[in-house]
Amino acid sequence: MQVAASFLNRQKVDFFFPGVAHSAVLRADGVELQCSGRAGTKYVPFADLAGITVEMLSQQTAMRLIAVHFDGIDGERQSLAGIAEAKARVFRDVVELACRQWCRQRLEAHAHDLRAAVQWLDRMGAAAHYVPRHRWTPHVDSLVALLQALPRSEAFLADAADAVAVGALRRLRAFVGEAEAVRDALNRRYLDHAVETAPLEARLTPSQRRAVLTDEDRTLVVAPAGSGKTAVMAVMAAKIEHLLKAGQRTPGEVLAVTFTKKAAGELAERLQRRGVEGVKVSTIDALGLGIIGEALGAKPPVGNWAADAQAQLVFLNETIERLISSDVGFARRAAEWNIQHFRAEHSIFDFGTYGDYFAYLKAGGRRTLQGEHVRSFEEAKIANFLALHGIAYQYEKIYPHVPRSPYKKAYQPDFYLDQFGIWIEHFAVDDEDRTPSFIDGKKYLEERDWKRAQHQQYGSVLVETTSGENAAGVLLPRLREKLQKLGVTFAPLPAHALIEKLRADGRIVHFARLAQGFLAQWRHRRLAMYEVRSAYQNQERHRLFLELFGQVLGAYEQRLQLAGEIDFADMVQQAADQAEPDGYYRSPYRTILIDEFQDVTAAQFRLITGFLRQRDDAQLFAVGDDWQSIYRFNGADVSIINDFERRVAPAGVARVAIEETFRSVAPIAAVAQRFVRANPRQSERAVVAVRAAEPPRVTVCFYQSADFEHSLRAQLGEVAARLGAGSVLVLARYHRAKPAILAFLQKTYPGLDLDFATIHQAKGLEADCVIVLGLRSGSHGFPTEIDDDPVMDMVLPDRERFAHAEERRLFYVALTRARDHVWVMADAEEPSTFALELARDPGVLVTGDDPQLGKPCPLCSTGRLAGTPMKCSNAPLCPP
Repeated sequence: MQVAASFLNRQKVDFFFPGVAHSAVLRADGVELQCSGRAGTKYVPFADLAGITVEMLSQQTAMRLIAVHFDGIDGERQSLAGIAEAKARVFRDVVELACRQWCRQRLEAHAHDLRAAVQWLDRMGAAAHYVPRHRWTPHVDSLVALLQALPRSEAFLADAADAVAVGALRRLRAFVGEAEAVRDALNRRYLDHAVETAPLEARLTPSQRRAVLTDEDRTLVVAPAGSGKTAVMAVMAAKIEHLLKAGQRTPGEVLAVTFTKKAAGELAERLQRRGVEGVKVSTIDALGLGIIGEALGAKPPVGNWAADAQAQLVFLNETIERLISSDVGFARRAAEWNIQHFRAEHSIFDFGTYGDYFAYLKAGGRRTLQGEHVRSFEEAKIANFLALHGIAYQYEKIYPHVPRSPYKKAYQPDFYLDQFGIWIEHFAVDDEDRTPSFIDGKKYLEERDWKRAQHQQYGSVLVETTSGENAAGVLLPRLREKLQKLGVTFAPLPAHALIEKLRADGRIVHFARLAQGFLAQWRHRRLAMYEVRSAYQNQERHRLFLELFGQVLGAYEQRLQLAGEIDFADMVQQAADQAEPDGYYRSPYRTILIDEFQDVTAAQFRLITGFLRQRDDAQLFAVGDDWQSIYRFNGADVSIINDFERRVAPAGVARVAIEETFRSVAPIAAVAQRFVRANPRQSERAVVAVRAAEPPRVTVCFYQSADFEHSLRAQLGEVAARLGAGSVLVLARYHRAKPAILAFLQKTYPGLDLDFATIHQAKGLEADCVIVLGLRSGSHGFPTEIDDDPVMDMVLPDRERFAHAEERRLFYVALTRARDHVWVMADAEEPSTFALELARDPGVLVTGDDPQLGKPCPLCSTGRLAGTPMKCSNAPLCPP
């Protein structure tokens, strides 16, 4: 049937009703509307139709306008206007009848499918198993497709004969809208019941049992410190056994991956004791090598020299020395790097307080080629420039003309050139004579003017340099010009003498160490030199480093290629290539379990997810703890575990937290949790200590620097008195902090099993008591103020924004090595931020010297004034 405007001409319809239909044609499954203006043709399918109404738009005799409105299920309305009233009502009735017939026919055609879908839904509601998303989604998708073929509104199904089908349609529409919530509810109900009844190992705790029984596409089990490697291995073994006994997997379809041979051996042994055979248990390195061998027909040899850190460093150092000797351009660039870019430099104007600036300076790098520790990196630049050009100087020589006074510090200009009688002063001002915000500009400029006046009064020659010149990159060229005008002769060191000086200062081997760390991450991430150079071409220090590194990298890769060898980075990357869906390796694995997931690198994660991408039904069961991610320097990317849901999307994800810690008593666990969760990016969860104890069990002992050994001995005496006999683990951020008297203390307290380790080495260790050393500020304090060289940012995972994020996790690891008590040794004169923060925790006992003794330094604010005479703890950077 076709209906058009009955008494209005086309122009009037266009004028009065732009975009509104002026004619309509009834089709088999809907109504086609011809609209005025640019709207063209619109189609209203019966499947989307919610109702049809007739409305009188005007009752004027000359303009009696009638409209038929077609209302869609989504609230959208299409209208036909300008037809006679009788014809409009007839047309409405005809369309309604046609729509009802179409809806009934569609319902009858799919009645069987609707009943089957409801039966599936009922079966799922009664199912006694976990429903992962990959099994659930295809059914939901098929329901969505089925419903799309049926009317979306029930308005035209009121007289349908099949009431059961109508009810099924109504139920399924409601279900599809909340399908994921229904699945979650079903899985929660199953787990709540199965945790209590499933035939699993009796020693498993409820949260461990929940982890075993969770069967999601991607399951992340968060296992806290103290849940124990034994417990983690028990969970993984129980998970594998459960999969096999339930018939969900065959042994050949399961892969368990660990990071160490010891862990792989322990898991394999546990499976063997359970009678489980045929399951692949492997370290990730061995797995990668096996995949390459299977894909290529032979396993390439791993170069021993490349796999051994010390041997690799020797090769890199020898390569750098050879390039220096044989390549003049490389030697020139190496000298420039080691003199002008040895340490990343920040302008004094980048800091907001003296304290922040001093913390930056104390991180190291202010020692000149002649061995002085100067007050700034800019002064170090000047000193090295003078030394390298054969100009003898004295640093901070007392100016002899100003009379000495017991009430005022002697005037000591920055440099004095003995041979030429020239004094050099470097001033912290920019090109407009402005000082950094934390310096009293008026007072500073008055002091500068006083210094100028002394030189003018006594006729001495003064050369001035500024921080503004340094920021503009003209500090040294302008200094050269100024000195040349004063008759200073330059005698640059010969290339061999220059390199020898750099070598003697340890700068060549330092560059080799930096190149070694950069090389590992470069190859793990498989970066392209031209892309990285393009990204950093405007950063001079990064650009120069890449030029030097590129030649070292070429020599490294050439040696591997000539020997037909690979390194560990090659192994993981090549294995990941083969495991991609378009690679040669075909994965038989439907369940992949991986331990220490917080330590995975981007390349390792690509390898694991390659298996998952090969099969729609492949599942991942990962165990880790973001609170213990402490290996960024090895390429570990904490964002992989923190952003797990996003990284594995769109697969279904379940996070299961193992709640119990069996190692530390409750007071230690509580303090450690509060400390690590100060970083809001760390996962929030409650960890319950199985063993109770009376607090406090964490003690912060503040000591004077000169009394460290006495304080350590006193703490061990307290441990011996408390334990009688037991294990004590002494931990420090750096190995250099190992006490020289440790062997003596072991003899003094023979009942104590005394051991030392760095905190990184202590991962996985435990003891009755732990003593954490070195909580002091400074470059080798804790948290460390030695930052990764900024060039490493080109290859390492992104830095976290929260201050000392990884150092905070490292300290958490230290605290949680203890079963019964933790003593934290903190320098009262220069306490670290961690020591002061811990001392404020209500669950911590504070003993020893008061770290707040001494007045705050009015100049730098971070230092303390103490002693007689009063001296700032930031001295000599901060004057008394």
